[in-house]
Amino acid sequence: TARFLGPEATVQERIARTFETAGVSIFFTSLTDCLAFAVGATSVFPAVQAFCAYTATGVAFDFLFQVLLFGAVLALDCHREYCN
Repeated sequence: TARFLGPEATVQERIARTFETAGVSIFFTSLTDCLAFAVGATSVFPAVQAFCAYTATGVAFDFLFQVLLFGAVLALDCHREYCN
């Protein structure tokens, strides 16, 4: 993980190492959750259809936000730490 990198490691190396280890877990968890809710959206019950459709969409957007937004904020914080 990134905590085992020395102080000479750059911000890019730290973020890359973090996403190498955690990114795979985030991806597969989001993928399976999204697929499960997408299958649930084929239910015959309208309330279950709506819930599963909205939740599958929410899980997909949550994955994108985790990778893009959280990654950017993490890089900014790592850069702040690196500069001090």
